[in-house]
Amino acid sequence: MSLRGEVVSPKCNRTRKFYNHKGIKEQNVSVNIMNPINAFLLFSAISYFICIFFPKPVTKNVKSRTFERLFMAMSGALLTLNLALDIRLLWLTYAIIWTVAAGASYLGYTVWNVLWKKEASEAAQMTMFAWDALIAICCLLKF
Repeated sequence: MSLRGEVVSPKCNRTRKFYNHKGIKEQNVSVNIMNPINAFLLFSAISYFICIFFPKPVTKNVKSRTFERLFMAMSGALLTLNLALDIRLLWLTYAIIWTVAAGASYLGYTVWNVLWKKEASEAAQMTMFAWDALIAICCLLKF
């Protein structure tokens, strides 16, 4: 069997047409291509899962370590699940959720800057805002 032609759709799914020795098409196989948006969202989901194993809480506003682990696991699971299923309405929902999270991170920056001036929370808080904003943008682009 040889590969004679392929068509690339706008959603980055590549359909390969396989032909036998007589030139008759035998099958179509859809292959999902890992683009930068999918790679960033997968990396973010893995990062959420890794945060579960940190010994100290990574967020200042969540006092319960169990609640924080549950939140991180759910965030990673939601991203991973929709990366596998690719449901467009969920991408819009995630974009709204992470936009609210980015806004809360930015507004929390001013409060945290006053409360924890001794610690180096300024860079961490702005990084959290930027990361949440990037996730929101990627989810909106996936929609």
